[in-house]
Parts: sequence; C-alpha cells; structure tokens
Amino acid sequence: MLKTLFYKRISAEMLMEVNEYLLAHRDDDNNTPPSSGKSGGNDALKEDTNKGILTLDAACAPANIRYPQDVSLLNEAEEKLETIIYRFCKSYGLPLPRRYKRRARKDYLAFAKSKKHSVVKIRKALRRQLSYVARDIGYLEKFMGDR
Repeated sequence: MLKTLFYKRISAEMLMEVNEYLLAHRDDDNNTPPSSGKSGGNDALKEDTNKGILTLDAACAPANIRYPQDVSLLNEAEEKLETIIYRFCKSYGLPLPRRYKRRARKDYLAFAKSKKHSVVKIRKALRRQLSYVARDIGYLEKFMGDR
C-alpha cells in the first residue's frame, strides 16, 4: 500500500522531466564523472546543481532478514548442532548418540518444498524442528555435564 502512495504522487510529466534531464547531461566531459577533479573546461558541472530531494523506492530491495519463527533458522541450527555433536564425540572418543539427522532434513524439505504453508503445517514443522534442536542441545548438555 505504501508503494502505491509513492507511485500516485509521481506524474507522467515528472518522469518525462527526469528523462530529459538525464539525456541532457549524458556523456558530459568524455564519460568522466563530475567529481573526478579533472579540469575539462566544463564549469557548469562544478556549480552546485542541487534542485531538491531524490526519493527512491525500495520496494524491490532484497530482504535478507528471516523471521524468528522461520523453520529454515531451526533447520540451520539443527545442522550446526549435528556437526558440533559429531566433532565433540570424535575428539573425545565418545559413541555417537541417535541424532535423527536424515529425518530432520526430510521433514524440513517436505515443508520447504510444499507450495502452501497453512497454519497447521507451519506449527507442525516448527514443533518437529524444535524437538530436533532440543534433543541435540540435551545431548550437548549431557556431554558437558559428564566432563
């Protein structure tokens, strides 16, 4: 909704004015930027040509932030815990506990590949991934208590 508010404020005349401005100032001074410091004899570029505020739309910016309840975060945590448990057991010569690594990955992929995520599916996937993470943390706490 916010994006449409900005688009409604920009008229066709404003877009044409921006296009004309860009075309008029293109290829000035043999493709050297105005801030390069070269004296090309073009004094018009050295003047302050600030005529207002540029507003950009960030609606298509990538969102690299995942939600805290995201199942992929829990899957990533579970995979890292698996490697920690494996390295811990290998370095101290302990037997590996039952880790459900394949089942956890299979459950995550079944959720991630499904087209629609209903509330029931999300809760079920979260509950399963949380149980795998809790089990692995329990193993690590047990190992730390034994040492």
